[in-house]
Amino acid sequence: MATTDDERLLRELNAPDVEQALDALGYWLGRHRSLPVYRRSARAEARRMIDFWQQRALADVPRAPLATAASAGAALRVGSQMLGYHADRLRRRVAVGGLALLAMALLLGLR
Repeated sequence: MATTDDERLLRELNAPDVEQALDALGYWLGRHRSLPVYRRSARAEARRMIDFWQQRALADVPRAPLATAASAGAALRVGSQMLGYHADRLRRRVAVGGLALLAMALLLGLR
C-alpha cells in the first residue's frame, strides 16, 4: 500500500503546472504588446520568453490533461492572445517584404 501512495505523490509532484505556464505566457504576451517599439531589448526579451513559455505550455498540456481542463478559461484567453501575437508578426513580416520588393522594383525601373 505504501508504494502506491508514494507513486501517487511522486506523480503529483512531477505533474506540470499548466496554469502557471499559461499565466506566464499571458503575462509576456501582454508585456510585449505594451512595450513601445523603441524598447528593442525589452521586446526581444519578451519574444524569447513568449517562445519559452509557449513551448513549455505545449509540452505540459499533453502530460496534464485534467489540469488543462480545469484551466480551460485561461487556455482560451491565452490562445486568443497567441493568435493575435502571431498574426501581428506575420502581418509585419509581409509588410516589410512587400516594401522591400517595391523598393527593388522602383530601383530597377529607374535604370
